[in-house]
Amino acid sequence: MILQACNAKKGSLYHFFPGGKDQLLTAAVEKMGRCALANVQECIGRTDTAAQAIEMHLLHIAKLSDKPEGFVGLPFLTVAATIGTSSSTINDACFNAIAAIKSVLVKQLVADGFSRKRSNDLAEFSAFAVDGAILASRSRGNTKPLRLAAANLVLLYTR
Repeated sequence: MILQACNAKKGSLYHFFPGGKDQLLTAAVEKMGRCALANVQECIGRTDTAAQAIEMHLLHIAKLSDKPEGFVGLPFLTVAATIGTSSSTINDACFNAIAAIKSVLVKQLVADGFSRKRSNDLAEFSAFAVDGAILASRSRGNTKPLRLAAANLVLLYTR
């Protein structure tokens, strides 16, 4: 499907990704992870609290997903649970992306006055909620789950 979409030959795939499909998917997960991390960091830089940042992040994903090009975002846990079970490289890429985002959120939550334990719990739950909202939005064909997650995570982040 990828080769057809790119109008490319199979040899092109293996030229750029000698490890084949696993290397291609790992690269895609790593790229999406960097994009998600950059957006979370930008949201934290533009707001005063982790609550505002996570809301902004989810609404950003929803806004991009409302565009004609369709849904954006890669539900890392879904990839890890489906494709990652047969490839430790893909699985590691998914969990590294989540860990990087979680780390940034934990730092901001601690700065917001939450304990280290509560910050870790909230950041981990947020990763699950964001992934679930992306997956639900994609499967439903609308961004309501993303917007619902944004509104409700704010409540959890409020002291």
